[in-house]
Formats: sequence, C-alpha cells, structure tokens
Amino acid sequence: MSLTEDQRKVYEECLRTSDPAEQQEILKKLIPGSLPFYDATLNLRLRATKGKLTAEDQKLWEQMEEKFRYSTEFSKLKTRKLFYDYDNAETEQEKQSVARNIAAVSSFGKSTYKPSYLSEVQGNES
Repeated sequence: MSLTEDQRKVYEECLRTSDPAEQQEILKKLIPGSLPFYDATLNLRLRATKGKLTAEDQKLWEQMEEKFRYSTEFSKLKTRKLFYDYDNAETEQEKQSVARNIAAVSSFGKSTYKPSYLSEVQGNES
C-alpha cells in the first residue's frame, strides 16, 4: 500500500487509539472506499470483535475483497481473520480446518505460524 505521509499518519493514529469514538473520528479523515480506509476499519473491527464480524462489517469485507482482493493488505487481513477463527474454534476438528486454511492462504503459514500438528492435518511430514 503506497500511502501519502498524511494518510500514513492518520492510519497510524487510528490504530494507536483504543477509544471507539475517537477511532471513528479519525477514520473520517480517510477516503471512504480507499485501501487505507478498508484496511484500518476492518483491522479495528477485527480487534474489537475478536474476529466475529457483524453484518455491516461483512459488507465492508466484501467490498474490500472485490476492490483489493490481490493486495498484500487484504491477504494480511484475511490471515489475521483466520487466526481469530482459529482462536474462536470450539472443537479440535474446527481448529485443524482453520489451520489448513491458514497454510493455504498465507505465504508464511507453513513456516512461521505452523501448528505442531499441521503436518498430520495436511497428510505429509515436515
């Protein structure tokens, strides 16, 4: 994501604060529909909801995916969402399923974030 200096400052300011009202005010400085807007908004929502997006959040997610599907930022956001899904999984089978998805979508999922049983899940040995 190539940000102007002003966009970068707004983006960082937004991610640093924990006050939801203040975050909303800061988000208003970003251009709606822009990559920084979607990225900051959805990162904040993922943090606030522990990965459980509301219907409104899901609509934003789909808009971002449609516009910026191949961006690095969307890929990172998708991986972050999967980690929340992993944390929220209720059964070991769900965790294994999410672990496979993490490995599939993440270029670094097979090394840095490899659950100990991933080789068993994938059916190979590492």
